[in-house]
Amino acid sequence: MLPDINLEAANAHCQKQWTKRGELDFEMHEYCMDGQIEGYSEALELSVLYGQQPWLEQLIAFAFDKRTDRDMIQYEIIGYTLKEETESFLDIEYALKNGNVTQDAVQLCEDKWFPQFSMVSYCLEL
Repeated sequence: MLPDINLEAANAHCQKQWTKRGELDFEMHEYCMDGQIEGYSEALELSVLYGQQPWLEQLIAFAFDKRTDRDMIQYEIIGYTLKEETESFLDIEYALKNGNVTQDAVQLCEDKWFPQFSMVSYCLEL
């Protein structure tokens, strides 16, 4: 489900972010790359944990689409996005289980916002 990490694309993002007037800030570049690797690790962990969920593939595609620009990928933000969206999914699931929302209300919000569970949760006022 989750594609292998593309270190060249991660590096391209960090180089662009931490180069000013042609000079690369090596310390911040290294910090950025550490964040990229941590973000990918988090995304990988979540993809294993939620791999059986039918929505995961669409959520991963959404996250990569939003955080990929040409040859640059922001893995740190992808990991953060997957964590936030899966947490929101769990909130929605809990609200359904406890009768705080109806399946019809969830469906209405999902029709507008899927796979952005954070927006579905906001739509449901959770």
